This record gives sequence, C-alpha cells and structure tokens, in this order.
Amino acid sequence: MDRPGEAVSFQQGDILHVLNGSDEEWWQAALVGPSAEDGVQGLIPSKQRLEKKARTSTKNVKFGEPDDRRSSSMSTKLRTSFKKKLGFGKRNSSPQTNATASSVEQSEEPQDEEMLSFYEPVTLQKRGYARPVIVLGPLKEDINDKLVNDFPEKFAGCVPHTTRKARQGEVDGRDYHFVTSVEQMERDIQAHLFIEAGRYKDNLYGTSIQAVREVAEQNKHCILGVSGYAIKRLH
Repeated sequence: MDRPGEAVSFQQGDILHVLNGSDEEWWQAALVGPSAEDGVQGLIPSKQRLEKKARTSTKNVKFGEPDDRRSSSMSTKLRTSFKKKLGFGKRNSSPQTNATASSVEQSEEPQDEEMLSFYEPVTLQKRGYARPVIVLGPLKEDINDKLVNDFPEKFAGCVPHTTRKARQGEVDGRDYHFVTSVEQMERDIQAHLFIEAGRYKDNLYGTSIQAVREVAEQNKHCILGVSGYAIKRLH
C-alpha cells in the first residue's frame, strides 16, 4: 500500500486517536498508550480506503503472440465476448484486437464482513479510584501478603462477610463483617452484591462489592483472594 511520507507506523493492537477523519483516503491520527511512540502523529489509511482495497477484484488478462492459425480457429462467440470484456469497439484498429487470448482470468473473492473490520472503536475511560488486583496461581497467597506488607500505602485487603458467629478475639468490621441474617445475605448474593460467595460448614462466606469500594476510597488497590470466575463481576 502506498503511503505518504508523513504516515505513522502502527501495528495490530495499537490504539490510535483519530484527529481528523474528513478525508476519504487518509486520516490524521496519533498513537496513544504506554509506548515509546506515544503521541506520535501522522497519517493512517482511512477505513474506506482499506475496505476498498480489500473489495477490489483482481483481474489478470494474458496475451499470447499473434497467431493467424489460432485466431482463425477461435469461435466468433469467444472473440465477441473477449472484445466486450476488454472494452474494444468494432472499429478499433489497435493491434491488440488481433492478439490471441491464451487465457482470460477473473478472480473475485468475496470478503467476509468480519475481515473488513480493520479498525475497532474504543473509548478512553478515566477511573477516579484505584483498581482492585487479583493474583492467580499457586503462589498467590505469598504474593498477596508481600504486596500488603511491603507496600501498605498502595495495597490492602478487604474485609469479607460471613454468617458464622464471631470467635474470641475477632472484631466485627476488622476480621469479618458478621452477618446475623442468613436470609439477608442470600438475598444480597442473588442481587449480585457479592463478587464471590460460597458455603462452608453451613456458614456463608463472601466478598462484597461494598467492601472493595471501601478499600478503593482509601486510594489503595484492593487485593482480592477470589477465583478467576469472579473477574467478570468486577466490570
């Protein structure tokens, strides 16, 4: 693809901020993201240009050397069709009209609509809170403890909920949020107020969304000891 000298280089997965998309062939854009070229501006091919390139039919017409014998054996129907395809008029005296067509090939491959989605629109979302962190794998407990202990100003764990009774030395709101009503916690779970919840020895345990918010309001990343299945509930 021919590109102007001021075109910006990018690859799949890069984020581009389109500054001017009025031209049908080339858009002015800037690279956005945590990369060495962040902020670099230049021209990129427009969506229309890329789609046009993908949909263009490839036509290959090959001519052989003039041969009166082969030309005489060509049927009138084939010669007429050949002239129509190439746009020759009846009175055209160009030498090409006398050429022998060794092959006339036309290839039109339909393009799948999904393949023509060259650019995917994205939206920049600015969050005013520290995002939670989920560590997965066999060493997640050690990593979670190290983050909280080594960087207490940045990371903290949230207080889980449970329906069991408090043990000696446990403090409500510090060790657990002790819930007195099993039915109420079950309703909250059904209302998707918990990121993850389960039952252990006839008692309910869970991590609530509100508990995560309380950590985020302190401008700290909440360390969550939940499974990978709970990630989608954080969106």
